[in-house]
Amino acid sequence: MFRGWGDCYGYYLVATGFADIMVDPVMSIWDSAALIPIIKGAGGQITDYHGNDPMGGDGIIATCSEELHKEVIKILN
Repeated sequence: MFRGWGDCYGYYLVATGFADIMVDPVMSIWDSAALIPIIKGAGGQITDYHGNDPMGGDGIIATCSEELHKEVIKILN
């Protein structure tokens, strides 16, 4: 059974190349901590909404590339 979109599944799609962007406006530190090495290990980018360390923000953005990540941050801010 699948319960909606988002959460870990969206980050899995970014890490495996099936999605380009995952945006999560509300995250807890314990949720973010597990995702950071997965996204970075897959060659992606993961930060808070301002492009800073994802562990310091309330929400996170994960993308498949640095160029796309910069563009997403620019649009959201």
